[in-house]
Amino acid sequence: MQNKYIHENFEVALVKDKIRESLDVLSSAYVKLRKIEVYVKKFDYKILKIIFLLDLNENLTL
Repeated sequence: MQNKYIHENFEVALVKDKIRESLDVLSSAYVKLRKIEVYVKKFDYKILKIIFLLDLNENLTL
């Protein structure tokens, strides 16, 4: 009986460890995605700025 109890506790500890590892990976991935989101927004802003300037330039030349 004691051996079964030790075995079950060991399995629970392994599962908890795997869950912690998974949460660390997910947390890291979330941070990376947030950084990518910031870069995309900056890039989007630059594209909009270029389009605006091109449109402005076209209107001035007409």
